[in-house]
Amino acid sequence: MSILLMLVVLLALLGVLAAGIAGIVVLVSRNSKRPAGGGVQGVVGGWYPDPQDPAADRYHDGQTWTTHTRPRVIDGDMGPDHLT
Repeated sequence: MSILLMLVVLLALLGVLAAGIAGIVVLVSRNSKRPAGGGVQGVVGGWYPDPQDPAADRYHDGQTWTTHTRPRVIDGDMGPDHLT
């Protein structure tokens, strides 16, 4: 009878260990899906202040910064026809 009890306890411990490993795998896989190359998750494409030039706006396409810039616009949007 004590061998049966030990087997039940061992199986319970293995279940807890497996659940812990599964949780770690989920956390690692979520973190590995972050955008590469300076991308920001959840950003809507549009004109934003250029992180490297305070006098310019830079276009972010929703995934990464593009090479398109324009002079900083304080009021209003000049639209995509002002790409440089």
